[in-house]
Amino acid sequence: MTIKQTEILESNRLFHNKRANRHDKVNSYISKNGCKRFYEKLFIQIITKENTVIEKSSILELGCGTGNFIEFLSTQGTASYVGIDISEKMIDRAKQKLLKLNSSSNISLYAKSAEDFIEEIKLKNKKFDVIFSFSFLHHLFDPKRFLHSIEGILTPGGVYIALHEPNIFTMDKPDFAKYIDARLAYFFGYDTLDSNFLLRIKKIVFRFLWMLFGRIITSLGRSNSVKDLDYIDYQLNFGNFNLIEIIDLEANQSIRIYTKPYGYFVFGLLKRFSKFPNNYFYLVIKNKNYL
Repeated sequence: MTIKQTEILESNRLFHNKRANRHDKVNSYISKNGCKRFYEKLFIQIITKENTVIEKSSILELGCGTGNFIEFLSTQGTASYVGIDISEKMIDRAKQKLLKLNSSSNISLYAKSAEDFIEEIKLKNKKFDVIFSFSFLHHLFDPKRFLHSIEGILTPGGVYIALHEPNIFTMDKPDFAKYIDARLAYFFGYDTLDSNFLLRIKKIVFRFLWMLFGRIITSLGRSNSVKDLDYIDYQLNFGNFNLIEIIDLEANQSIRIYTKPYGYFVFGLLKRFSKFPNNYFYLVIKNKNYL
């Protein structure tokens, strides 16, 4: 079976359009302040390590979703921020958030694929000081080719940071803390701040019942002859998402590229009971050319 890039793009567009209204509630790194601060802090740590200054820098966020990091980045004194996402409805929600900010004169949002956007700005010879993505690379048809294209739109000394990319080496390894964290996260659904108390209780009860009987219900409704196809997380389901191999790019003296694993969990108290596995990677590309 041959899978086309257009199929991957369209599947992601449709899925994230459908998910847009509840996207913020069902993702812990948006709805839970502790998780959100964890990533804001990690981002600043990497920026500092790379001797890059956000203030007065031009920022491009790939796959910006509902504008999860617009407010944070807008407080860092950036010269400009451009956010793109393939989902029109995600961008619509990001624009709603943008209206709540005091100043939006240096912020632009576009509904288009990252691949198309990069080709467009290359023609305009446009470059960015900081390019940023979050839970993005594993959705792509060809991450290695995409990373090559990133090199051409970084300013001298510019940096690309990709956060929250799954670590395939620990995905299937059993771990007590990871197991409990995943089930607690599903049980509470992240969105435990619903104003309607009864609605919150109903959601918790439903999730508990689904955890007990969901697999049985799903198996009864599925034909054994039909294989589920999930193009959304394409690299995880059909590719070989090994970031260590992906970054093995051709020798290029003008860039430095590396990955580093880290542990991310929704319920931080679990750290006291188990050493949480390095279940995610971040990736950094640094343009070593300086003016």
